[in-house]
Formats: sequence, structure tokens, C-alpha cells
Amino acid sequence: MMKQGILRNLRYQGRNQLQMAGLTLLTIVLFALFAAFTAPIDRIGQVVIAGFAAYVPTACVLWGVTPGISFYTVIAPYLLSMGSTRKTVFLVDQIYKVVFAAFSGVLFYIVNTIGGEYSAFSGFGASFTLFALIFFLSSMGEVGGALSYRVGKWGMVFYIATLIVICLVIGVAFGLSAAAGGEMARMMYDLAAAMEGAPVTLFALAGIVGGALFSGACWLIVRRMAIK
Repeated sequence: MMKQGILRNLRYQGRNQLQMAGLTLLTIVLFALFAAFTAPIDRIGQVVIAGFAAYVPTACVLWGVTPGISFYTVIAPYLLSMGSTRKTVFLVDQIYKVVFAAFSGVLFYIVNTIGGEYSAFSGFGASFTLFALIFFLSSMGEVGGALSYRVGKWGMVFYIATLIVICLVIGVAFGLSAAAGGEMARMMYDLAAAMEGAPVTLFALAGIVGGALFSGACWLIVRRMAIK
């Protein structure tokens, strides 16, 4: 029974994940087109390639984190009403959360590798950091959504606070992405230089640990979630 429930939820929630991946790629393409049309003609290629350091994280955070906020307020109750168990819903959600975060990190690594000398970032550190960031923010958003559904007003306070934090992160990333021409490329290279002197791997590990703690807190809420 548990196996059948997991397979059913993998198929249902998998469709949502594929849509998110598609929207992520589409958003990246639109950012790249915007940069291409606004960059100096003699530097279009360099500016667009350097800009991927902002396009990919922005799109991945946008489509990987914000849907997770509403998962336990909209999708999870529907799955529970259709016969899924709380454990199955939570487990499949965690699987897809890690998969999307890994997809984001791998995509970022591939883009930077293909970009070669024009890429602001190179190596494993930046991709691992993006993975950890999406995992952490998604887990925090899930707690906010689950609290909002279960306890009402006070849960909504936490839910709104979570939205504000995530919107700040997305806003900063979007601001970098919206910058045009050589200014964006310069900012990306400056950011890469700053990260070289920072313990980014330690920060990423801290994000993963924090995300795991939020996931544990989310399960404590979801396991007692009522079907409304």
C-alpha cells in the first residue's frame, strides 16, 4: 500500500515538477534575450554568458521555492482528500525538493562550464551553494505553508514573514538579472571574487543543515494535519 501510494504521488507531483523545470528554463531564456537586446553590440556574447550567473539562480529560486510555500495549503490537502497518507505526501515532496535543488545546481555548473573564460563562476562551489540555498528556502517555505494551514492566524504570520524573506532574496537576484550591459557582467565578476575569499562550502553545509531542521519541523506539523 505504501509503495503504491508513493508511486501514485510521484506521478502526480512529478507533473508539477516538470512544469517547474520548464518554466525555469523559459525564464532563463527570457533573461538572456533581455540582456542580448540591451548589451553593447560588440559585447553581447560576453555579457549574456556572464549574466547566466544571475539568470540561473534567479529562475531556479523563483520556480523552485515559491511553489513550495503553497504546497501544504493547496496541493497536500487535495492529495490527502484523495486517499494519500501524510507520510507519502511528505516523503514525495522531500524527494522532489532535493531533485529540483540538484537540477538547479547541475544546470548552473553546466552553464558555467560551457561559458568558459567568460563565466563569472567556475567549479563546484557556486553550484553547491545554489543547491543548498534552494533546499533551505524551500524547507523554510514549507514550514510556513504547513503552519498557515494548520493553526490559522499565527501560522499566517509566520507564512507572511517567510514570504517577505524569500521575496527579498528573489528581489536581490532579480535586480542583478535586470541590470543590463557591462554593469551586470562587472557585478557578477565582483560577486565571484568575493565568494572566493568566503567559506562558501561551510555556508552551503549550514544551509543544508538548516533546511533539514526545517524539514523535520514541517513533518511534525504535517503528521497531525487535519483533512479539511
